[in-house]
Amino acid sequence: MVGLLAVSEIFIEAEEPFKEYKGSVGYKSMRDEMPPFSLFKSQWANLIRSPIIGTVVGALPGAGATIAAFLAYGTTARLSKNPEKFGKGAIDGLMSSECANNASTGGSMTILLSLGLPGSNTTAMMIAAFMIHGMQPGPLLMTTRPDIIYGIFVAMLLSNLFLLVLTAFVGIRMFLELNRLPYSIFSAVIMILCVVGAFGLANSTDDLYLMFVFGVVGYVMMKFDIPVAPAILALVLGDMAELALRRSLLLSMGDPTILISRPISIILLLGAVISIVYPLIKKPKILQGA
Repeated sequence: MVGLLAVSEIFIEAEEPFKEYKGSVGYKSMRDEMPPFSLFKSQWANLIRSPIIGTVVGALPGAGATIAAFLAYGTTARLSKNPEKFGKGAIDGLMSSECANNASTGGSMTILLSLGLPGSNTTAMMIAAFMIHGMQPGPLLMTTRPDIIYGIFVAMLLSNLFLLVLTAFVGIRMFLELNRLPYSIFSAVIMILCVVGAFGLANSTDDLYLMFVFGVVGYVMMKFDIPVAPAILALVLGDMAELALRRSLLLSMGDPTILISRPISIILLLGAVISIVYPLIKKPKILQGA
């Protein structure tokens, strides 16, 4: 994932001349820097659809914010009237992925506090913390320790408010200035972080080789306008799908009909088939004007 997302982007940007620092960027006020209301009005469908996707995906055990963001981004790109703008700074993609990313937190916390299941790596760590303190996450936690539950609600509310204030008064100014720095500085820092992160995962140089190999793969995909997001989803979901399939076949003694033995499984499989076949039989919007 690091190679496909970060290293490949560094390779792409390295083809362009490095931009020089052009001085400080003016910051007027929060009101002037905030997006206009007309922008939110034009994105009303996106602002409704993406949080729903994020909440549903966040509630799935083991899914997490990454999958929610990519699914919302892909859905918005398919429904957009101008899909060719995605990957080039389209506000639709930015809003959809961030809305789903933030909404997935609520979904994962819901499944954690109601059923005691981890919706992400973070909630899995929270389950461990609960158990260390002698508490079992689940429906009984609401009655046995309501102070903990309401404390979590208040903490989530205050953290979002604090993040809004921090972003408005500090983050915007800082990122505006950082955006004016030469890309040579950014690329070096990002590459160092990628190498440290890939090596630190298992303290193995093989991970570094894989990172650079997939960086080249991602670079080639971008050069041929092949979207990288589906490959990321395949890496994230592939292992989970394989384990679930193996577990199902073991329970059914190798009988594959277990996959269609329940209505919910049939509905999910039909939805997956439709999502694959529909883009193939429908003429892409990009080619309609050709």
